[in-house]
Amino acid sequence: MCIEIGFAYPDHPMILAFAKRALTLADWGLQKLEGVNVVSAGLEMERSEARRCRCYSASMLGVADLDRRMLAGAAMDLLLFVHEFMKEGGWGAAAQGDSLEAAGLFLLAGEIGQAREVLCGRRKFKRLKPLHEALLQLCTALGEGGPRPLRFLDVPRFEEVFQEFRPNGGPEWYRHDLGTVPFILQLELALMRYLYLTHPGEALDWQRVFAQVAYDQL
Repeated sequence: MCIEIGFAYPDHPMILAFAKRALTLADWGLQKLEGVNVVSAGLEMERSEARRCRCYSASMLGVADLDRRMLAGAAMDLLLFVHEFMKEGGWGAAAQGDSLEAAGLFLLAGEIGQAREVLCGRRKFKRLKPLHEALLQLCTALGEGGPRPLRFLDVPRFEEVFQEFRPNGGPEWYRHDLGTVPFILQLELALMRYLYLTHPGEALDWQRVFAQVAYDQL
């Protein structure tokens, strides 16, 4: 809920109230899963969501910096979920979407090599090709290294796809296969843009992150 409010009203005081609740629930969820074999229990997605929720809500509240190790762990959980899901569901839009979200989490975590492994694997992302192209372009640009920050000219496809995800409901090509655009994906694309394009090296300002989706105030 705090993400939805943030996109509509980036400076709304209720964002922090919902973030506090989200942090409590995430901590409870992670504690419940401690010591559990999540794969055999079929709880990979639950732990991935709890890790993401914990990471973002704690950062919004100033309790902790953005925990990149936790984001990498959430990505691994997503890939474990996809691996199990594919045994019956196959490599359809859902599996492709979750895999691309995992790649995005690796990018946020700074694990460029692991993101590249997902994006450049033998399986093709035909159902979600624009999102794959955007993340792959960003991954490639980040992998090239160098002292200068990225510019929009370096990643035009990423910026194009980000703009498609800004409106409520997201792009038609995504909704056609998956029904809806999760707010968490919109948030993570905005985070990538903030961290690597608009404010590299700066402290994380969540109001500005939300504003990238809500309107053009950066």
